[in-house]
Amino acid sequence: MDLYLIRHGQSGSGKSLDHSLGQNRTNEKTLTAAGIVEIEHTGEALKTLSIIPDAIVASPIAHARHSAEIVDSILFANKRGADGKPKKKRKLKSVQVWNDLAPEGDRALVYKNLAKFKYDSKILVVGHEPFLTKMVADIVSSSSSPNTRRSLRSSTSHSNPNLGYGRGNYRSIVLKRSGLVRITITSMNPKLKGELRWLLTPMLLNEISSIKTSKKKRGKKNQRIFQYPPITSSSDFTTPSKTKSAVTAVNQ
Repeated sequence: MDLYLIRHGQSGSGKSLDHSLGQNRTNEKTLTAAGIVEIEHTGEALKTLSIIPDAIVASPIAHARHSAEIVDSILFANKRGADGKPKKKRKLKSVQVWNDLAPEGDRALVYKNLAKFKYDSKILVVGHEPFLTKMVADIVSSSSSPNTRRSLRSSTSHSNPNLGYGRGNYRSIVLKRSGLVRITITSMNPKLKGELRWLLTPMLLNEISSIKTSKKKRGKKNQRIFQYPPITSSSDFTTPSKTKSAVTAVNQ
């Protein structure tokens, strides 16, 4: 099993979604414009890497749930073939909301639910900090040797800006908003054990997402060039402006 942990996008204060709960209810945070763009880049990066999850699960908090829905819409967008008809593609029923992925949730119950998926599944989890990095610590440290923590603790804090010190002075990862962690699960019983494969920052995910965009732009440019009729003889140059414009386009 591969776990893809995504921290929600940048969020700000928003209006309460349920006025029936009273005016004293704390307003739920919503994604900012920048947060939406960041999480879109994360979704596009997953798409570029051809990662199609078997399930997307999210915290019930609004900005995390919205982040998951954005990624879902990007990964499972309708595609059309050369004939103009939509291609058949796996489609999720919806983003699954797990209450235990909330900041105050029970990680043990999250692990129990993850263990219900097939061993070869790809599961995308959208949540919060420090909940997600605690998940990483639980799963990865379970499969580490006794000397692993000692070596991490003795390393310098300035060697990697994405590593920090957690409780007990042990090293822990830093997962930025819209950042991505990939863990490969190596054992599911008696508890989840795995290996940390990726730790991708929003900046790097943005670079990955732009790769496919650049290819599309180059493809469209080449298509515009090759759609003009070939010039087979010098007599073709005697035709009016249409051919001249074609020649100009090819030479540009």
